[in-house]
Amino acid sequence: MRLRRIFERQHVPPGIIAIAIVLLLTALYLLVVATQFAGPMPLARAAFLLKGFETMGPVVLLAAAVIAIALAIGLITLHRWARRATFFLIAVLVALSIPAASSALTDFRLTTLAREGIKIVACVAAWVYLRQNEVKEAFEHSR
Repeated sequence: MRLRRIFERQHVPPGIIAIAIVLLLTALYLLVVATQFAGPMPLARAAFLLKGFETMGPVVLLAAAVIAIALAIGLITLHRWARRATFFLIAVLVALSIPAASSALTDFRLTTLAREGIKIVACVAAWVYLRQNEVKEAFEHSR
């Protein structure tokens, strides 16, 4: 009900909703992996997202899920901090994906290369979308 009032009160660009949905699905995936902690295998399932931090245990998975949920809610409610934090998250994801993509390219691991390439392309697309004037103005007219 409250979400409906937010959408009626302010225009949320459709790309923001798409980015928020991706963040929420990522958070859901991380929560599922964290709650199924029964050994090293579930932690390895989050390796492509956390790039080594998953070895710290399920607490890191839960923290990453909470951050993703907070960013999604902040984006949907058009908070400026959420847009800035999403820029930071995108930069970190791209920076952590480049070594894996480079290694996959030299070793001819096509599935890893495709996965990392799709992640980089999606991050760049989100970055470009968040930099558009229409999106900037939507965030400037809110809190």
